[in-house]
Amino acid sequence: MSGQFLTIFEFLIAFLLHFSSLVRIGLIFKHKIAKKKEMAPFLVCLLINWTIVCTLLIPYEVYGIAVWRPVDEIYHNSLTLFLIALPAHLALAAIPVSVFYLTLDRILVITYGFAVGQRTNKLICLFLCFGYFYWIWNLCERFYICVK
Repeated sequence: MSGQFLTIFEFLIAFLLHFSSLVRIGLIFKHKIAKKKEMAPFLVCLLINWTIVCTLLIPYEVYGIAVWRPVDEIYHNSLTLFLIALPAHLALAAIPVSVFYLTLDRILVITYGFAVGQRTNKLICLFLCFGYFYWIWNLCERFYICVK
C-alpha cells in the first residue's frame, strides 16, 4: 500500500462496491423471505460466502483509507495489517468453490430436470464435505511439515 493517489482511489472504490454488495445481498434475502420463494442451496451458499467476504474486506479497506498518506513510503503496523487482511483474503479464496458447485448444480438441473437435480444436491453436498475435509487435512499436514 503505497502513498500514490491510485491506491486511495482503489480502496475507496472497493469500499463503496463491497458496501453496496452487502446492501444488495441483504435486499435479495429480504425479497426472497418476503415472497416466500425458494432459492437453490448453492446460491444461498454463494451469497453467504460473499456476505462474509464483504464483511471482512470492509475493515481492511477502511484501514487502507485511514492510514493512507501522500508520501512515497508508508510504514504500517504489520500485526494490525496481518490480522485485518488475512481473514478477508482467506475467505476470498472460498468463492470459486461455491461458484463451481453452483455451476455443477445448474448443469445437472438443466440436463436432468428439477427432480433429479434435487436428488443430486445430496451427492454434491457429499462431495463438498469430502473436499472440505480433504482440504483441512492437507492444510494441517502442510502446517505440520512447516513446523517440523
